[in-house]
Amino acid sequence: MSPGALAQRPRSRFVEHGGARLHTLTFGGGGPALLVLPGITSPAAVWDFVAEPLAREHTVSVLDLRGRGRSPAPDGSRHTLAEYSADAAAVIEGLALERPVVVGHSLGARILAALAVDRPDLVGTAILVDPPLCGPGRPPYPTPLGFYLDAISAARAGGVDVERIRRDHPGWSERQLRARARWLSSCDEHAVAEAYRHFHDEDFVSLWDRLAAPTLIYGSGSAVVPAAAVEELLARNPRARAIAVEGAGHMIPWDQPERFGAALREAIGGPRR
Repeated sequence: MSPGALAQRPRSRFVEHGGARLHTLTFGGGGPALLVLPGITSPAAVWDFVAEPLAREHTVSVLDLRGRGRSPAPDGSRHTLAEYSADAAAVIEGLALERPVVVGHSLGARILAALAVDRPDLVGTAILVDPPLCGPGRPPYPTPLGFYLDAISAARAGGVDVERIRRDHPGWSERQLRARARWLSSCDEHAVAEAYRHFHDEDFVSLWDRLAAPTLIYGSGSAVVPAAAVEELLARNPRARAIAVEGAGHMIPWDQPERFGAALREAIGGPRR
């Protein structure tokens, strides 16, 4: 298939690592590799609306983090950045992705920072989308853990519907809302709770300082990466650049999908600014 072609359906592929069977959805084929590392409750299937247009130019693989989607978390999983980073490295090697563009959103951005520091040989372009900056001595994550656990519990009980999610995200499309409602129940509560706890005891900012040439994409209305934090990150790492997505909060790909796609393309091949 040529780089410009778009596969009709994504392909499921699996990589065994650390006792986990890690699932990815791959869109397109033949173009340069791009790997997506999702957030704390965003299984691979809810990224289809982002991956499909990107697959016209890239072979896009979206990972189900262990404990989400079709990647069950084996007993003993710790859900640390080191564990998730090792999973991502295993997927890059297992799928034979040659120095892919790696896009991480929220928790996925923190994982990407750890991966790029631990295994810089595996990462081409590193694009961090609205990473939680919390850690030792820093402000806590603005959304309480109960928000996520309540939503998962309701989904398991069949109580999450499109209208409930629409109240929090009135600008999302029907397709986005339905996918979120369908896949929330696949998120393991223990995995989410442990990852959330590690938001506060693992130091993301020190990883950011060590990144070679990262691109930060942030929402202009994000409470997770406010304007002052953007200035701090750019001051801490002069090799970095930042791209704002206007009209977006923390859930940038869903809040402003077209603007997010444009920001990604700028980050992948556009000029520094």
